[in-house]
Amino acid sequence: MTYNYRSPLFLFCCTLLLGAGPLGFFETSGDVGDAPQKGKVELTSAGDYRVTGGGANIWGQTDAFYFVFKKLSGDVALSADVRFEGNGTVAHRKAAVMIRQNLDAGSAYADVAVHGDGLTSLQFRPTANDVTQEIRSDLKAPARIRIERRGDRFTLFAGTGEDLKASAPATVVLRDPVYIGLAVSSHDANILETAVFSNVKLEPLGSQSASPTANPGTPRPRYRSKISIYDVAEKSTRVLYTTDDVFEAPNWSGDGKFLLSNSGGKLYRIPVDGTAPITPEPLKTDPAYRCNNDHGFSPDGKLLAISASSPSSRQSQVY
Repeated sequence: MTYNYRSPLFLFCCTLLLGAGPLGFFETSGDVGDAPQKGKVELTSAGDYRVTGGGANIWGQTDAFYFVFKKLSGDVALSADVRFEGNGTVAHRKAAVMIRQNLDAGSAYADVAVHGDGLTSLQFRPTANDVTQEIRSDLKAPARIRIERRGDRFTLFAGTGEDLKASAPATVVLRDPVYIGLAVSSHDANILETAVFSNVKLEPLGSQSASPTANPGTPRPRYRSKISIYDVAEKSTRVLYTTDDVFEAPNWSGDGKFLLSNSGGKLYRIPVDGTAPITPEPLKTDPAYRCNNDHGFSPDGKLLAISASSPSSRQSQVY
């Protein structure tokens, strides 16, 4: 029998103080991509960002939206309470906390986007002009969202207050410096939509600081995965593999020589022969198909069934 769990650890971080400039944390703002209806931003006396944006979408191979941002380097997190103003015209209007390589419409990026109908997802374009992919949160219309960058790993957090639930991470390789900020797209290039971002926090994570005035301290992982084997006869547990990434749903191979587990949309073989150190071996699967937890072997062990999303289907499908 195998099991897997994630246990939250204490995360030490330093929250940057609201800047003295006209855009607070951020340096500038403007339209990205083809946005015939020009956006704007207002920093209210309460410290809220009232962002109005147009553009056809943040999706596919190119984006069009309004962006309030700054450039920085290193591991970082951006959090905000978010709400839309008015009923809106398009269900998939988007308000997002975003990190992207540059201001090109087809830039590589990752964001946590709340849609007008409440759908919340980690959207990401792994390379420039590639097709956007997503990892959906099981929470709808959360009051608060957060995106974390730790190296090449980006993670969605959503919930209420500071008690946020994490998604599986996505891998996007971005070179420093990056652009980080608040984004709004109306999903209809002919109109504008407005979202309000409040209680905004920009936090450095790790040894690299997001600001020369920040004191990042010593970070600890948000989560840790342990894959263990329980011996029913001996009533003993052996921890097989431990990592500060999310590994889920370990399944036995038919011959009992390895476990199959998923992480970040990929599948990995994890040997169980006790050889150390253990290095999970990725299966050669099509990167366009992102496994989202469910997988199993055919009776003869020659085939796999997986649940996954793909560029042609944002919903989970069985393959």
